[in-house]
Amino acid sequence: MLVPLPATGNPVVDQLIREGKLTPASNPAGVAALLAITPHPASDETDSTDVVSELREDRL
Repeated sequence: MLVPLPATGNPVVDQLIREGKLTPASNPAGVAALLAITPHPASDETDSTDVVSELREDRL
């Protein structure tokens, strides 16, 4: 059955899908589920910027 692709609501993403440059998720409800996730505050006062900086220093 040939039907139009479902729209994501994002015109840029929809255009990329139409052009074949982006493959939509096999489970569109998965996107809605991801967007419904609410972040929880960190359990400690660790700053992610400091952690990333320390990791980068290890590479040098």
